[in-house]
Amino acid sequence: MEPYYVRRFKHHIQDAGVRANFQEREVVRLGTQLYPEEVAFLEKQQQLKIQALQDDARSDRRTADKLFAIGLFKAYLSSPSAAKETITNRLAKLRAATKPKPDAIADMADLLIDLNKLFDNQRDARSDRLVTLLESLNWRGKQADERLVIFAERIDTLTYLQGRLTHHFGIDDSRVTLFSGSLSDTDQQAVVENFGKKDSPIRLLLASDAGSQGVNLHYFCHQMINYDIPWSLITLEQRNGRIDRYGQTKPPFIYYLVAEVAGQQAGDATEQKSSLRTDLTIIDILTRKEEEVHRTLGDVGSVMKLYDAKQEEKIIENALLNKDTAVFDHIEAAVEEAELDYSSLFDDEDDSTPALNAASTTEPAVLQSTTFYPSDGAFYRELTDQLVSVGQLNNNEAT
Repeated sequence: MEPYYVRRFKHHIQDAGVRANFQEREVVRLGTQLYPEEVAFLEKQQQLKIQALQDDARSDRRTADKLFAIGLFKAYLSSPSAAKETITNRLAKLRAATKPKPDAIADMADLLIDLNKLFDNQRDARSDRLVTLLESLNWRGKQADERLVIFAERIDTLTYLQGRLTHHFGIDDSRVTLFSGSLSDTDQQAVVENFGKKDSPIRLLLASDAGSQGVNLHYFCHQMINYDIPWSLITLEQRNGRIDRYGQTKPPFIYYLVAEVAGQQAGDATEQKSSLRTDLTIIDILTRKEEEVHRTLGDVGSVMKLYDAKQEEKIIENALLNKDTAVFDHIEAAVEEAELDYSSLFDDEDDSTPALNAASTTEPAVLQSTTFYPSDGAFYRELTDQLVSVGQLNNNEAT
């Protein structure tokens, strides 16, 4: 089947009428420097990870500690509110354990104190950057053409943003709606349908990744913000595809809020800060690779060849634990391999090796096979003639 299997994406479309229903996306990266208090908190998180990696006394405890350290990092990059839930749950489990660990309990209590200080002092750089972005877009949550979608992984983050944005912009709850997997199927459908109506009062849809699959959000909406970054190319592309899809009438604008730390001289950096900068860089690279793959391949699922978002997340977790960016080398190789001209597949040359495989350096060329057709072009001509004869294609489509 492989010689006769061709993948087509929207950038292959030549018909002007069809292409008019697709718009070129605009990606805007918003690097956001974390406040010093936030960096200090994440340095403690990094220390937990470093200790877990160095602790060889008990493998089961080391694994649990590593997973918690990575989970806390991911939670904070969603929001301080999500991180607080993560720490609170961990602290409750430690205290309820049959053999409580005083040192671990003290560490969690210390982190919780730091988080509470961040809340009390309203030190949340990414939330502040979001408000600044909305103000720069002249968004006030009142005009019909001001609809926005904001994606975040954690429900705590969505609830936190709902409270802050409604308060800051002085809008009522009818203007802001949450969409998450906690809603019933009927309620989810009702939210999506309401958001897609011209007379809908909703101006801001705060969505978890439950809203990243099979949902049309492009009606009357062409702006989307990734408030946090999922650790999966598949999930990231699914999010972006909610407004960047067939029928979009305006260029979709997709914003990434990417956390950063201030640069330092290499010799001055502590181990924790160096580790933190590396971890943030890995997440930043992930967003850049998604855009590169989208532009070149059109299908992010084929890059890691896992076809599963959870498995991709585990790959990124391992990259963060091991400071290993080899996964991005693999993505780069897949992008380079995709730079092929598929148009020669339809040439009438007597070549039994399809152009699709000609550039491959890792797999042998397709073996010659017995065929009744002098060329692939002859095969496709007879195929289209047959489809026309049975009414599955019309003459215009066949040509």
